[in-house]
Amino acid sequence: MPQNHCIIATKTPTSDVLVFDYNKHPAKPDPSGECSPDLRLKGHQKEGYGLSWNPNLSGNLLSASDDHTICLWDIGAGTKEGKIVDAKTIFTGHTAVVEDVSWHLLHESLFGSVADDQKLMIWDTRSSTTSKASHAVDAHTAEVNCLSFNPTASSSWLLAPLIRLWHCGI
Repeated sequence: MPQNHCIIATKTPTSDVLVFDYNKHPAKPDPSGECSPDLRLKGHQKEGYGLSWNPNLSGNLLSASDDHTICLWDIGAGTKEGKIVDAKTIFTGHTAVVEDVSWHLLHESLFGSVADDQKLMIWDTRSSTTSKASHAVDAHTAEVNCLSFNPTASSSWLLAPLIRLWHCGI
């Protein structure tokens, strides 16, 4: 997490996202192999790969999944029943595996997602709808695997069979 570098999130082969406070765990793993996360984030139905901490809002984490959804968690808000945190919001606009998510570096409520449906979607967390992105672009003719916003401009990089630069005009 950008605001606290000791907080680490990781995806699992299940649908869970695990959060660890590095300060609370030994330098060497438990010999039994047991995993003891500080938080277990729930909301997805399948595994996935993409994770993105919000650089502007502490504790806000996005996760992409093979279930075609994006989950948003606020790990600092609400109750944590048995260290379980349910997704604050689930975004459902993609029609295929969501490969990656990334928060916009300058706007705390904007993020992008890319998926095997060949789309780049820009989402606004202030929107009342979670089933339709604010902007959707047919970005490629193949799956889109990676997304990153330029830290000094309103553009994004997409990586698939080729690299494309998009000016978002934000």
